[in-house]
Amino acid sequence: MYQFSFIEYGAAEIRIDDFVEPFECDHSFWSQQDYESQWKEARHRVEQGLPAIFFASISAPDTANFFSTWICYPNKDELVFHEWIMFLDQLEVRFDTRNPHIHIPPYESHTDDGEPISEWRTSAGRE
Repeated sequence: MYQFSFIEYGAAEIRIDDFVEPFECDHSFWSQQDYESQWKEARHRVEQGLPAIFFASISAPDTANFFSTWICYPNKDELVFHEWIMFLDQLEVRFDTRNPHIHIPPYESHTDDGEPISEWRTSAGRE
């Protein structure tokens, strides 16, 4: 089970089973409703078996250097989550809020140096 939710204005959290990670959401570009709408759309992708980006914090793409995100990779009967900093200057195509999922890197369990990537796993079943 996983969930993204607001706990107060500007503060949200991700829950993956017993794991809970709070994070701050920048509201200079998106409102709370914008984040919640994006999380709902990303959840829908995951339910279809597609990888998805969940934005933890986003600011104006024209002036931002990076966004804080979580990526969910559906894998058979489980979901694998990675926390990911999306550096805009490293994207192959210009960032567009209407299609953020094109920037999802392929799933990797280890870095180029062979170090394991931190990941959180949960059942792919519905809540």
